[in-house]
Amino acid sequence: MPQQAVNIAGGGLAGALLAVMLARRGIPVSVFERRPDPRGHAADSGRSINLALAARGIQALEHAGLMQQVRPLLLPMRGRMIHGLGTDSTPHLLPYGQRDNEVIYSVGRAALNRLLIEAAARLPQVRIQFDATCTEVDPLRGTLRMTDNHTGAQRTLASATTIATDGAGSALRASLARSGHVAVTELPLEHDYKELHIPPRAGEYALQPDALHVWPRHGYMLIALPNPDRSFTATLFLPHTGDPGSGESHGPR
Repeated sequence: MPQQAVNIAGGGLAGALLAVMLARRGIPVSVFERRPDPRGHAADSGRSINLALAARGIQALEHAGLMQQVRPLLLPMRGRMIHGLGTDSTPHLLPYGQRDNEVIYSVGRAALNRLLIEAAARLPQVRIQFDATCTEVDPLRGTLRMTDNHTGAQRTLASATTIATDGAGSALRASLARSGHVAVTELPLEHDYKELHIPPRAGEYALQPDALHVWPRHGYMLIALPNPDRSFTATLFLPHTGDPGSGESHGPR
């Protein structure tokens, strides 16, 4: 008996992994991703945060049969390395566990997303369309509206189960709210973030590589996670308003 097709709005980590899992159950899947194909384009600069992969994420990747391919991307982190105030402050490690094998793993978001897209694209049940933004869903008619980012042309896809994995600012959730199908409350964070890069120093890691480094500073902070090329991906979290240098910050007004 043929399986009912499924549309997935969003080809990020969740959408690509879900496509793999559904396709391996014999379910036809169409994935619509607003960004270009990551296999042929560089990741968006300045907007990536390395992932700290723990047991729950590892279990999902193992269930999808992908953990063996993911392992070369992973770097173990034994704990948080806290960097205090002042140049004479000695960093100290807060271990994640009590045993040597109790670690979490740093993995680049873009590299992991590329691997998941490649895995999904290899499955005959999966069709992926990039540069395609899902803008509206109508559960009563069973339709999904999609816009081609290159031409601006819009089309309506009929009659398929649709799963929205299009992120925190989900366009499909917003369309359901506009049509009165769901009630939505969104509370924006008081902070935003910027990706930074810490290159290798004399060919070696500039910081201890088996830790997630944290520089907490009142209402803002910097974190850094290691990469296989001996660099670190750092992320600076700052409040939308206020002066971080004064130690005083305020949320959006």
